[in-house]
Amino acid sequence: MKNTILVQLEESADTERTARWCLQDKAGAKLQSGSFDAFKNWLDEQQRDNKDVLRVRLLLSGEQVVTRSVAIAANEKKHLPKLLPFMLESQLAVDLSQVHVAFVPPQAPQTDHGANTVLVAYTDKKQLQWRVAALESLGLEVGEIVSIPALLPEAGNIWPVLLDSDICHLKAGDKVCTSMEPQMLPVLIDVAIAETAKFSLIQPPATLTIYAGDSQSEYAYGQAILQTLKEYAGLKSAGIVVSLQPVTNLWGVLETTGNHVVNLRQGEFAAPLRLAKYWKQWRVPAIAAVVAITAVLVAAIVETQINQYRFRALEARIEQRYRQAMPEGVLVDAVQQLSTQVAQRRSAGSAQSLITMLDAMLEPFESADGLNLHRLSYNSNTQTGGTAAEIQMTVSAPGTAEILTLSENLSAAGWTAQARNISRAGDRQQASLSVRGNGL
Repeated sequence: MKNTILVQLEESADTERTARWCLQDKAGAKLQSGSFDAFKNWLDEQQRDNKDVLRVRLLLSGEQVVTRSVAIAANEKKHLPKLLPFMLESQLAVDLSQVHVAFVPPQAPQTDHGANTVLVAYTDKKQLQWRVAALESLGLEVGEIVSIPALLPEAGNIWPVLLDSDICHLKAGDKVCTSMEPQMLPVLIDVAIAETAKFSLIQPPATLTIYAGDSQSEYAYGQAILQTLKEYAGLKSAGIVVSLQPVTNLWGVLETTGNHVVNLRQGEFAAPLRLAKYWKQWRVPAIAAVVAITAVLVAAIVETQINQYRFRALEARIEQRYRQAMPEGVLVDAVQQLSTQVAQRRSAGSAQSLITMLDAMLEPFESADGLNLHRLSYNSNTQTGGTAAEIQMTVSAPGTAEILTLSENLSAAGWTAQARNISRAGDRQQASLSVRGNGL
């Protein structure tokens, strides 16, 4: 939650800074005044007792901010920030670079010719800069910068006047919004009446309400102003009734919003992004996230280094084994070269097993008459996944009896022999013979 502080800062000729302040929209809040250090001490107490964020609405006197309406063409709306300073240049007593201009964007045509009326406010840049800098140095957020008369209450046909010490603030719709010495009030009212007379749809007010403090001295001063205005011919001729209303807190009558309020917190004086504030809120989660990410990265780097070390050690052992197996070999790819050597040795072992089997079968084959061997294939037990090596062969003989006799002789010698697919091939019988076993 944010509590809004209304603050007005002034600087005397000897550069002594004073302040006036109060909490807005708080029951029983009093308008206080004192030195800038006194305001700082009060602020410290508020921040110590209340942890809510304090937001500032900086108030300027109508003498420091000039507010006026400017008519623009419809096609000039998009370029208002750049155009308005030059449109006001002829009315300025100082160089344009020393003035800060702000405005309220037009909502709808307000003149008889279809043009738009833009409410513009401008003030001295240097005066605005030191006030904003002074408040931000205390860690405050300056959310709005507005003139005091712009916040006076609006009620249709009533013009409000606020008597504030030796100055009074007048708001006459969007035509007059200024501050002046009380003795200048009748002249200023004449100007406001003349401005409203230019627009046929706008009528002068029926009532001029004077707000004054309820202390004895302030109320007496308000009665004196009331009597002066009642006798003023300009008000009598316009049929305007003057009334006096005492208030406990002068700034208590100021509204939080309004149709004719220009916030000077625009352009180069726009509120900055409060990175420090967001950092304070998210500092702990951000630090925790950074620590966690750092830990993951460090763990990944360490694991990568360990794996690289293990890989180099494995390569060294593989090379060592290669040198033991092939002392004279040229090392290119130790894994591939060793795999090739192993395959070659396994093939050599398989060939030796085939020769052994054929040698053991020699006697049954020698006893077979007229037998021809056409094809032979060998499967070792490691290739087939079986328990014994196997020979597949295609044989032919003058008759079926010779093939069966060979199968019986192999079985008698301890082999497992089976003749299959016996068929006629010309003048001979042909068959597929499968032989396995005999303990080899």
